[in-house]
Amino acid sequence: MPLYRSLAHSYSELIAPSWTLINKYIPVFSSWQHIAGIEYFTNAIAINAEFYQTNEKNHNTILFGQKCSQIVNQSGKKQGADVMAHYRTGHFQHSLSYCFVHTDYKLSTTNKAFTKNTHSLKLTEMYRLNGWKAAAHLSYISGRENMLPWVLPGQIVAEPYSPEINSMFSISYQLAMKKGLLETGITVLNLLNKKEIIHQDFYRTSIPTTISRIDIVQNPTLPTFFVTWKLK
Repeated sequence: MPLYRSLAHSYSELIAPSWTLINKYIPVFSSWQHIAGIEYFTNAIAINAEFYQTNEKNHNTILFGQKCSQIVNQSGKKQGADVMAHYRTGHFQHSLSYCFVHTDYKLSTTNKAFTKNTHSLKLTEMYRLNGWKAAAHLSYISGRENMLPWVLPGQIVAEPYSPEINSMFSISYQLAMKKGLLETGITVLNLLNKKEIIHQDFYRTSIPTTISRIDIVQNPTLPTFFVTWKLK
């Protein structure tokens, strides 16, 4: 087993709150240039920190105006850092995460360059029993409301995570506020068939959209480095 797969496997099995299917045919981002992280965990406690940088091209965004909205094309560079704390007791898991993202981008409707800083905070409560996981989350993402991706005021999202997985269902309520996005939701997942499911990142706060929750750590095309300590 290659080193990066061993580390990624250890990372997802021991501290990740949930799971997902990696679909290599879905181009989530045009290119990830760099990702590095460090994590510390025991059987009950996990602390994880990541830094990443990416170039995004042809990313569709809903631009809200005073009288109407339009879909525009966005390209640019994104840098960010995630910090997550995770505590497990019995059948319950508690996760709290914070993320900061700095974005430089241009829109297809203008040649003017924009800069955006986004802060995210997410709380996840999960219950595990006999191959099932049920999670409830509450998150807040700061930022100008006209640049939040694919979010309409008061939108309810209810869908399976992926067409290939029929054992997961997620419903959430997203409210676009004046200075950010508030989201709350519930997810139920059956992990009895683990041949298809690899890892789902419930605590990542960088990307609010569903399709972008595909775990980048286990993609073998990415230069991934993790330093891990395990206490017996």
